[in-house]
Amino acid sequence: MQPIKFPNEQDAKVILTQPEEGIFLITFCNGEDNRLVTDFCQGVLSALDKIEQLCPVGSVGAVVTTGSVAKFYSNGLDLDHAGNTEGFWERSFYPMLHRLASYHLPCVAAINGHAFAGGAMMALCHDYRITNASKGFMSLNEVHFGAPLMTGMMACVRHRVSPAAVRKCVLEGHRFAGAEQVKLGFADQAADPADNGVLKAAIKEAQRLSQFSKTGVYGKLKLEMNAALLATLNIQSHNACVERMAKYDDDRDAFQESKAKL
Repeated sequence: MQPIKFPNEQDAKVILTQPEEGIFLITFCNGEDNRLVTDFCQGVLSALDKIEQLCPVGSVGAVVTTGSVAKFYSNGLDLDHAGNTEGFWERSFYPMLHRLASYHLPCVAAINGHAFAGGAMMALCHDYRITNASKGFMSLNEVHFGAPLMTGMMACVRHRVSPAAVRKCVLEGHRFAGAEQVKLGFADQAADPADNGVLKAAIKEAQRLSQFSKTGVYGKLKLEMNAALLATLNIQSHNACVERMAKYDDDRDAFQESKAKL
């Protein structure tokens, strides 16, 4: 299979290849840190659509994702783009996460480097995660740069790890290294990055998992297993969260005003 670039040949954000029979590799190549912008998310969605054409429901196969630059799997959202691009949330970001969490084939994230904020959420929507044993952190660092977490974003973490780990992740913005990621459930395995070891381990795991898609129910099982997560990955949950946060701000302002009158 020849490499296929998405969203187009001239400005590729992801590249689809097939390193082994039935194993499809989506490589992120959006600049130095794979920010989640519209073209990137649409590129991932298009790559998943193409894989479904090549390996439909009932076929033996699996998907692996990784970053092309050693330092980053993904550095998360481009906040300016996300906040100012019409349709980003409802047509690009949430559909990408939803598609990964409900895909008909096993999805394995080869977390070659840092996975921050939205990049961590994307990794956590995969079925399995192989992380870098010696370099790179996973973190939801929104508390450090003053960005709220919407319901669906929070669910990506809450769905995978314990309440104590969620608290440390969300309220402290803790950076979890490889061994800690495995211990707490953010990742399933930590691999030595030497000689492209993280990707090799992910492909090996994908080969093991690929047999489970042949009965055609893998995606249906994920729909039920991930039902609570999937129910939040949409613009309705996003907007409801925005309204709650606006009310929080209004209530806080009203309290400060009443306090000033005392």
